[in-house]
Amino acid sequence: MTYSSFLQSAKRAGPSAERKLFRTLNRGVLPVVRAGFGSPLPIGGGVVVLETEGRISGKAREVPLVAFRSGSQVTVSTIRDESNWLSNLEATPEAFVWMNGKRHDVTGSVKRGRINTASLAIKR
Repeated sequence: MTYSSFLQSAKRAGPSAERKLFRTLNRGVLPVVRAGFGSPLPIGGGVVVLETEGRISGKAREVPLVAFRSGSQVTVSTIRDESNWLSNLEATPEAFVWMNGKRHDVTGSVKRGRINTASLAIKR
C-alpha cells in the first residue's frame, strides 16, 4: 500500500479516523524529529517540528512537517485540506521550529491553495 492510498483510505473512513491516524503517527515521530534526526541542512530538505499556540486552547501544539530550508527561511507544507497547525499559525504567526535539536523563534506566513504552505522566518 502506498502512502497516497493509505491517506485515501483514512479519508474515506471519515475525518475522525484521519485525525486519529495522524495523531498516532505524530506521537511516535515527534521526539525523534525534535531531537534533530532528519533536520534540513542550511540549504535543503528535511523534517522539522513546528510548535504553534492553539488558537482555541492557547496551549503549545507540535507537529512534525517535511520542510525545505534556505538559510534563515524554512518552508513547510501539507496536502491535507484542513490542518490545525495552519489555522493556529494564521491566528498567531509567532511560533517555534525545532531543527538540529534546538528550538528557534520564527514568524510564519501561510499561503493556502492546492498545496497549503507556510514560510517560517527564523529570528536571529
